[in-house]
Amino acid sequence: MPDTNVPLALVDRTWLGRLLAFRANPDKSENVRRYEALLDAEFASRWEAVRKQRQPSQAQLFGERDLGGLGLD
Repeated sequence: MPDTNVPLALVDRTWLGRLLAFRANPDKSENVRRYEALLDAEFASRWEAVRKQRQPSQAQLFGERDLGGLGLD
């Protein structure tokens, strides 16, 4: 498959992986590696924002002695 120009605004982490899977040469240029790192950082940032919106975890229902030392906490 020849190289194709794709607008970067349309490329997310999933599509970048799919596009690179079609390449005959699996080596990535430095620009592609930097863009991939940028997409990963953006994903991590968004995931952290979603995680912070969640309610705190439920308090533990059972104490250590109720579990019989099974280490299920």
